Amino acid sequence: SGPATPVERYMTMRMILALTWLCLATMAQAETRVLVLGDSILAWNKTRGQSIPQLLDNVPGLTVESRAVSGAAFSGSAFLRREIRGQLPRGQWDVIVVNGGGNDLARECNCRRCDGVLDQLVSTNGNAGEIPAFLDMLAGRATRVIWLDYYPVSVRGGPFAPCIEELATLEQRMQAAARQWPHVTFVDAGAVYNRRDLSLYDPDLIHPTPKGGARIATLLARTIGR
Repeated sequence: SGPATPVERYMTMRMILALTWLCLATMAQAETRVLVLGDSILAWNKTRGQSIPQLLDNVPGLTVESRAVSGAAFSGSAFLRREIRGQLPRGQWDVIVVNGGGNDLARECNCRRCDGVLDQLVSTNGNAGEIPAFLDMLAGRATRVIWLDYYPVSVRGGPFAPCIEELATLEQRMQAAARQWPHVTFVDAGAVYNRRDLSLYDPDLIHPTPKGGARIATLLARTIGR
């Protein structure tokens, strides 16, 4: 056959442009918008560009915005943006990742005789308390909500060593809470942490190193489906 006519070249170009537009539109639709709320575990290493949300944002197909700040708690000050519920901006999201509760236990009861604080955060059966009420409310703001539980205290201990029992109780109650709502997924950061591997812990023995944060970001990405 002979060379393409101007009309054929024009139609071919239109088809290429249409396919390109379709591919770009599909990619845009596939982008998952993630919002992160919580405390310093999620905000740590931010100045180095290696916080957990920043590492998660590097995953193809994810666009991540983080409002997590150091010192945040469920009983803090919304005016200072340190109350986790006060971090929630306007808008809709595909996925919201939330953590918290550790600072409440440390501040409100010094990790001793914390029954009242634990009950305020989440009831024994997981169906009542400040955290479950917040997760329930988030059902209207995101398709999925991920509750990120803390990794274990290291073998060297650290400032949160006195909180081990209280944190374990919080974990059990939050597992029960996550089962109350189909939109909530419980994710245990301890699944990718070895408490004997100190390379995962910042020198303060509280926060994650970039290596530890990368493990948690990967765990979250897998949970989201990336």
